[in-house]
Amino acid sequence: ILEAAKNIRTHVTDAVETMTGLEVVEININVLDVHVPGSDDDDESDSGQKKSRVQ
Repeated sequence: ILEAAKNIRTHVTDAVETMTGLEVVEININVLDVHVPGSDDDDESDSGQKKSRVQ
């Protein structure tokens, strides 16, 4: 997770600085969930439909 956050921070910083010409001084990354394949494949929401996950 730490490595992924560092990569995201680097790419976002580069993109914002390239597009705007401004210096990025801070990027905050919050991890809200970690999906482990197979751990919740049978879980369903109240409506009977599976939750969608952003990948």
